[in-house]
Amino acid sequence: MEPVADNPPSPNDIATLTYTSGSSGNPKLVVLTHKALLASATGAMTLGISHKPRDVAISYMSYAHLFERSLFTIYKISGCAIGFATSAVTMM
Repeated sequence: MEPVADNPPSPNDIATLTYTSGSSGNPKLVVLTHKALLASATGAMTLGISHKPRDVAISYMSYAHLFERSLFTIYKISGCAIGFATSAVTMM
């Protein structure tokens, strides 16, 4: 199998799509570019949200939440582990 050449995204490429909750009207599609997602994460990191590789972040918001997507970007940049909270209950 031949190796595939690296093809990094450009800043204006789409990073993620999501829909708003519709709390202020009809739900709307939100398109975030790599530039916008990194700008959001960088802004949060400038305000003091940061992690170290030895940290474990607990994700309790839905990934559909745009702030959670920014946090995921920070987690990935930082190299920390991510733990996912769940409300699932196992019945015996």
